[in-house]
Amino acid sequence: MGTSAWHGLVGTLGYLAGAAGTAQVPSGCIVIAIYAHATAAASMTIFGGASIPLPAGVQFQIDNKHTLMQAGPGAAGQIVFTGTDSYFVQYARIGHAS
Repeated sequence: MGTSAWHGLVGTLGYLAGAAGTAQVPSGCIVIAIYAHATAAASMTIFGGASIPLPAGVQFQIDNKHTLMQAGPGAAGQIVFTGTDSYFVQYARIGHAS
């Protein structure tokens, strides 16, 4: 699929939501969007990457709509929210995803 726009994606949408903690995106699925909010300073990590600071009182969002953020197995599919009061992760299960 390369860098095709989200309009070209064929598959089933799913989502994960909560207050804080680990969101496990199924392996092979692509992340469409991430939203998070915190009332105090918080952070998140995506697929084991660097910690991303989330300022208090501001909605953080990543609105991907492309296939470059694909989940791997285990920790390679985890988005970890620390200190947040809410998060929402939308993903798409595409052809080869299990």
